[in-house]
Amino acid sequence: MDEQTINNAYSVLAEKKLALAEKASKVIEFTYKLETKKAVALQDGTIEGKNAEIRDAVAREFLKIEYDDLKLAEYDESVARVEFDIAQFEVSRVQALLRLAEVLK
Repeated sequence: MDEQTINNAYSVLAEKKLALAEKASKVIEFTYKLETKKAVALQDGTIEGKNAEIRDAVAREFLKIEYDDLKLAEYDESVARVEFDIAQFEVSRVQALLRLAEVLK
């Protein structure tokens, strides 16, 4: 185990953490845009219906692009989360190997 391997593990972890934060931020952004447009459409009568179920169906059709954008952002966030978890596993593996090397000295 050399210094470069250790530094690389932590560098990748930091990179994946930043990517995850960016993807999570996109989810928040798209959720806000969707909810804002939905509220405006409900208020101005663009989205109508007898009950919440019907209004939701109308909203999904009317705001299809926004719903699709949000779904894609959520998928990207889940991929980023898995990549971050894998990077965490690698850091843990490196730490375990370092502890083992110390014990075996």
